[in-house]
Amino acid sequence: MKAHTVRSIPLARRVVSGAMLITMLGLAGLLHGQSFDADSDGSLGDVVITNDFAMNLPPDGRLHFRNLTVNGGVTLSFNRNERNTPVFILSQSNVVVNGTVNVDGGARISNSGGGWTRRIRRG
Repeated sequence: MKAHTVRSIPLARRVVSGAMLITMLGLAGLLHGQSFDADSDGSLGDVVITNDFAMNLPPDGRLHFRNLTVNGGVTLSFNRNERNTPVFILSQSNVVVNGTVNVDGGARISNSGGGWTRRIRRG
């Protein structure tokens, strides 16, 4: 099998290959780690859910976190607001869910004494 040298490859092919390489390298710098703005004001701060917890929704359904973490083995659920709006979880940084986020729309009653919730099933 004959080894190819640079001289055996036509000039046009070398130019096209070089241009493609330069283009790909240029685009690689643009494609990494694009930022995203969720429009959160971070007013709820850094929140870590360590026990099952039912959170009250504001009237617009938007929850503004700086960071939200739901630990493993626990469930974050939401109490309906008056308008029964969807839940919007907005964060300025990380949202880490190692447990469960429940948005099934079921009615909930919170117990302020133990951090647990009781689900009410309708007939």
